[in-house]
Amino acid sequence: MKWLIPLLLAGCGGAGFEATLLEATPQALDPSRDEANDLTLRVRYQHPAALLGDGTALVHDCRADGLTTKLSIPPIASQEAKDRAVPIAGELTLLVPDVGRVSAPGAAPACATFAPEPSTIDRAVFCVALVDSAGTEAPAGCTAPIAIQ
Repeated sequence: MKWLIPLLLAGCGGAGFEATLLEATPQALDPSRDEANDLTLRVRYQHPAALLGDGTALVHDCRADGLTTKLSIPPIASQEAKDRAVPIAGELTLLVPDVGRVSAPGAAPACATFAPEPSTIDRAVFCVALVDSAGTEAPAGCTAPIAIQ
């Protein structure tokens, strides 16, 4: 039973790391027009140890498996704040460029747990997760279906 306590403590490393999807714009995307095929997501975060900077944002296009955009998160806190494990909170704006068409929807396992409803060829749900520099992931949520014109 001595191994159980370290294992439980190791599982608590991400406690307090939270992310919430606040907004997705626009409500319709047109893949045939460059000025109308980018999705902007606004995400609020709270991290207990200043480790979100230099992490990644994962945006899953739930229309098909493998449609994941991986975005780098720039440094957020100073090295001193990271060393002292200072709690940080704020908002990130994420840009998913050039959302295209999908010929046939398929199961997107990354979305199965969180998506409010399934995506179709012409209505896409996007699910977001933030991953800190230590590898801890915080699901932020999913968009309402966004029309693909």
